Amino acid sequence: MRWLSFAVVPLILAVGLALVTRPRDDRAVLSPANVSLGAGRAAAAGHSTAPAQPSPAPTPAHNGGVKAAGAGPAATKGDGDDFDVRHVPSIDAAGIARVLQGYHSPAAGAAEVMYNLGVHYGIDPAFCLAFFIHESTAGTAGVARTTRSVGNIRATPAYRDYHGYRQYDTWEQGIEDWYLLIGSLYVGEWGLTTVDQIVPVYAPSSDGNDPAGYAATVKKLVAGWRNGQY
Repeated sequence: MRWLSFAVVPLILAVGLALVTRPRDDRAVLSPANVSLGAGRAAAAGHSTAPAQPSPAPTPAHNGGVKAAGAGPAATKGDGDDFDVRHVPSIDAAGIARVLQGYHSPAAGAAEVMYNLGVHYGIDPAFCLAFFIHESTAGTAGVARTTRSVGNIRATPAYRDYHGYRQYDTWEQGIEDWYLLIGSLYVGEWGLTTVDQIVPVYAPSSDGNDPAGYAATVKKLVAGWRNGQY
């Protein structure tokens, strides 16, 4: 039987060699699904792949706005910053009316709405009034005379478009949309809460604005109203 062993041994060696040298088809492949899972783990761990800073919102002529539920009553103080927009009302409805009447504003009849919506959305109405004055001299100049917009907000698909700006049926609608824009997008999504944080994004210098001057004007107006200067 020795001849059989001489025949079997080479056969066994040949089979073993083939098994060792056979190409593997089960090696891991980095597929798009694997990559997505990796990014998902990073995001879940607090390391999102999104930019660290919010993408700059364009000037008032370009702000997109996001409609969302109201932010609730205004805070009792502005989180340590007198020009945090979440400050308690710095001016009442009667004061807003006096200011608007002084500018001969077509929105003077909406003073109470401007106040009440500020309280509802948790934003000091003095800031809405100050932005309105800076943007269009309280609705007496520029496209605001037609659009009824207190912030000269750029048109987006859900809005009527007037030369690229949102147009509203009433001043009350324009006022509420400004609160929604600031409250939901700037404060709610981007965490920009003070005038000095909001204005450079709302009206960046890259679009020919003077953010420092804009912010200074808003703060001067608000400070004056807090001192009863109407």
